[in-house]
Amino acid sequence: MGDEDRTEQQLPRRVKGVADARGRAASASSPMTSELRQRMQAAVKAERARVTGRDQEPPKPGPDRNRADHRADHSGADRNGTDQNGADHKGADHNRGVAPHVGQIGHVAGPDPPGQPGPAAQPRTAARPEPAARPGSAARPGPAAEAPIPGHQAALPGRAPRAAARKTASRRFRVATAAIGTALTLIAAGALGVAVARFVTSPTVHVPIVSPAQERADAAVRRVAAIWVTQQVSRGAVISCDPLMCAALTAHGFPSRDVRVLGPTSPYPVTSDVVIVTQAVRDLFGSSLSSDYAPAVLAAFGSGQASITVRVVAPRGPSAYRNQIGADQAARKDIGKDLLTITEITVSAEARRQLLAGQPDSRLLLAVAHLASKQAIDIVEFGNLAPGGDPTIPLRYADLAESDQAAHLGRSDYLRALRAGLASSEYRPTTIVSVSLPSGQSVLRIEFAAPSVLGLVGPQPPS
Repeated sequence: MGDEDRTEQQLPRRVKGVADARGRAASASSPMTSELRQRMQAAVKAERARVTGRDQEPPKPGPDRNRADHRADHSGADRNGTDQNGADHKGADHNRGVAPHVGQIGHVAGPDPPGQPGPAAQPRTAARPEPAARPGSAARPGPAAEAPIPGHQAALPGRAPRAAARKTASRRFRVATAAIGTALTLIAAGALGVAVARFVTSPTVHVPIVSPAQERADAAVRRVAAIWVTQQVSRGAVISCDPLMCAALTAHGFPSRDVRVLGPTSPYPVTSDVVIVTQAVRDLFGSSLSSDYAPAVLAAFGSGQASITVRVVAPRGPSAYRNQIGADQAARKDIGKDLLTITEITVSAEARRQLLAGQPDSRLLLAVAHLASKQAIDIVEFGNLAPGGDPTIPLRYADLAESDQAAHLGRSDYLRALRAGLASSEYRPTTIVSVSLPSGQSVLRIEFAAPSVLGLVGPQPPS
């Protein structure tokens, strides 16, 4: 191979037309006999038929054929299109103007290097045996003197058909690849559309449609509930609520440290003291929260979807809570009977009924008893500022008359004495304020925050 490459590099570049002139001269000096021409044409036809059959059926590997193909691969740089120097060409016979010569009939070989014997001296082994040449046949001319054989390009072993087939196969492969890519894109888009449709229409996804009017109503009820909780619930109580309700609470001044936000992964708020049940909280826990862990309602606001209830949390369940509230009410009845026996305490008919029923909060009863030990008092009534609250919830405020003849003090001095007595009590009210009743009477209202403490004057609730 190295000798062949060096020989091709030493060949001079031919001028167009020179090879044709030399070919014509060689034909004139060595005319081709008609018999030889017929034999060569017959061989060309036979080789063409054999190549066609070989393209249709996969060839069987053989040692002779492998050697011939190997020889053609290394010596036929003109047919492969690239030599070792990287020059792109279509055969030495076209670029260099050298006509190919026939080593064996039907096989085309490249030019022989100068100074070496021609094909007659170095015959090449044919892919299959050919008929022996007749005696007396003339020696085949060398490459420089041999004229081109008409139609010799068609005798090449399937180069043009193979190239066309490769181009067609490559084109088909690209078209098939593009079609497959388009199909995969459409399938992926369809799958995405189905997934989105399933997500949007899934019954597990609850996306409520709220009108602007409903939003305003919800916000109004939420504001009222937030104000009530801020004013009525103890600052030491822990409150659980949905994000909007918790934001409203902190906006109205409730300490954020005592607020617990409920979300999709939140457990039941059994460690809280109060839970604010909105529609969002009902969506999270259903009715089980109210029935199983928060049975008592401190206050209720709104109606329908906008309804909000402020509930006492019963971590041990509703049955245990009812037992606790019953035992505490029995203890409060006993204290109420005792208060009615104190001469320094004057009560209205309504206040007497409430004391005997054990309705007032235990802290309120203890504060009134302490105040009566300091000053004569007149109890107008007990009550709750809790709309919609359960009747079993203790009453957390008491209205006292702002004057009492038994005290022998003016109104201002009497009010100062009442406030001073309450301030010295072990159970100091959360709120002490003067209010006017619907009847027009002015009273001093003392109030304790929610929720009530159970077991303060009776049996202690189980821990």
